[in-house]
Amino acid sequence: MLKQSLVLQIAVLLIVTGVQAQCDKSGVLGLYSQCTGVSDNYTLTKSLDFNNSMFKYGGEQLEYKYMFTKGSTYLISICPDDMGHDNLVVEVYNRNKNLVASSFVKSRNKFYKKIFFPCSASGSYYLRYYYKNKKPSCAVSVVAVKNKALELKK
Repeated sequence: MLKQSLVLQIAVLLIVTGVQAQCDKSGVLGLYSQCTGVSDNYTLTKSLDFNNSMFKYGGEQLEYKYMFTKGSTYLISICPDDMGHDNLVVEVYNRNKNLVASSFVKSRNKFYKKIFFPCSASGSYYLRYYYKNKKPSCAVSVVAVKNKALELKK
């Protein structure tokens, strides 16, 4: 478990280093510590960095396709810059493009930095990222997986 945590921390550090070259340095200082809070039981599968040149204020969306496996739980973390820009939203859509999870709960007007998504059907899923209400800023998103079947074999 310690080894997985160390690998995750190194991976996020490398991504944050890349983000710093693209974003204002004052906007990325807190990203590393925010994104390394992934549990030891999760394995990093993908990290994405976002900068303000990828979005213009106006509701643009970036979408990424992933293959998720039934019986696995996916953790999707959003780590915005430390300037208080908690406005990056990630939404998870199934293969039919139906919304199945979101980091923004409209009824509460609340943003969450982590989504735990237990996958009930293997197949294609889409992660859609966009900024809500505010001007885009720098951020990192980490996708990690915990496979129930692998845990049972240990």
